[in-house]
Amino acid sequence: MNDNLDFRNDGLDFKENFKRNKHFINRLFDRDTLILQAYNINFLFVVAAYVQSSTTQKELFKKTTRIVFRNKLIAYLNKNFEFKKIISDDIDKFVEQNFRKLQGKIYRPSGWENELLIAVEKGTSAFEDFENCKIESYELSI
Repeated sequence: MNDNLDFRNDGLDFKENFKRNKHFINRLFDRDTLILQAYNINFLFVVAAYVQSSTTQKELFKKTTRIVFRNKLIAYLNKNFEFKKIISDDIDKFVEQNFRKLQGKIYRPSGWENELLIAVEKGTSAFEDFENCKIESYELSI
């Protein structure tokens, strides 16, 4: 809470340290990888927002807060990981042939038919040489 008990200001304040829980290096997309962001928020603002009958302020806060959370996470990922786009005519066969190299490093966004996103921590081993594919640089956009 603010010292002046202000309930109109959200007081959303990002703590500049991300905490990353991981079991393996170079596995951003592993099921055990967890990235946490920490924020302070004015509790009185939250209480006031939920007791108001107007949903406009709540929806505006949700929308702007989601944008802040997303932008901070993408900036963290771009700073700490190198992303590449893998393109192959037969992506299923490519994954089968390279499963051990790709495990926990790849993600296939919806709508990507013959493409994968691969992530490697910056400062660690480079991307392996893969056969039967094309590799392009990729940066997550804010």
